[in-house]
Amino acid sequence: MSTNVKSKIRIIPQAVQIPHLCTPLAQPEVSFEADEKPHTPRSHVFFLPASIRAVKDPLYLVQAFKTWHQSYPHLGVTLRIAGAPLDSKMVAKLKRECGPGVEYVGLLTREQTIGEMRRCAAVINSSVSEGMSGVILEAMALGKSPVIVRAIEGNLDIVSHNKTGYTYKTPKKFLAIAKAIVEYRNTPTSEAKRKTVDERSGVEIAPPQEVIENAVKVVRSEHSTEKEATEYRSVVAELISS
Repeated sequence: MSTNVKSKIRIIPQAVQIPHLCTPLAQPEVSFEADEKPHTPRSHVFFLPASIRAVKDPLYLVQAFKTWHQSYPHLGVTLRIAGAPLDSKMVAKLKRECGPGVEYVGLLTREQTIGEMRRCAAVINSSVSEGMSGVILEAMALGKSPVIVRAIEGNLDIVSHNKTGYTYKTPKKFLAIAKAIVEYRNTPTSEAKRKTVDERSGVEIAPPQEVIENAVKVVRSEHSTEKEATEYRSVVAELISS
């Protein structure tokens, strides 16, 4: 690419806007059908908001969660997948895999999705390809749960491991991070400021609360609607004057 062309390229980070950021935490809980279990105080639900299609790879972590739940049923760990059923064959396969440790709740409203992101153990991304995930940015902006994303281009542009979230390349690495988060959630606040280590894998993670706070700062400074609007006005002004 020539220097002249490069000089004309502008990279404008995607912005997110969540009205709920200014509302009390006592917002209505997510409402599910009778056969869909709500969270319990002791459960650890990992939320995967993604349409059911190949590029989102929603089945990537299913077996890992089924095995984890089977091995430690008392922990109440669950992979909760929510999204539009775009690929009928993949949806059918996902439904066959559902059971203890894995739930598919279909397409949620935006309000329901935000409600899930507020109270889950972590928000997950398992895509094989991403641009700049709006739902991950929203989760980071909410400041209630950490994000765990697959280490691919796009995700790595917005999530820095152990700083604004956690990244993984394999289900094994994901599980090590998730188990450390569960350990953190089960740790008294007075003991939770240290880094948490999953003993079997040796994976060390920064305290989730620290990561969550960093994520909020980054999203509000780099992905605000005000900054996006300013950048677009600058581009338009430059085009008009040229």
